[in-house]
Amino acid sequence: MTVEELFYFLEENLDNGTIDLETQVMFASQPHYPLVSSIDDVQFVDGVVYLAEDHKEDYLPEEVREALNW
Repeated sequence: MTVEELFYFLEENLDNGTIDLETQVMFASQPHYPLVSSIDDVQFVDGVVYLAEDHKEDYLPEEVREALNW
């Protein structure tokens, strides 16, 4: 995913009211053992944006796994 793709996804969902500026952002990982984590930090290094995991919150909800085709 590029910054442009993420930007347009967020912009579209902000514009149509699906999300607002207070919507929490989480990170889904490990399709075979799906977990959800909070994000602690964002950094830009050597041309790449990195999201830093804060800590594991829980197992990824079933509806999110389905949306991600996991």
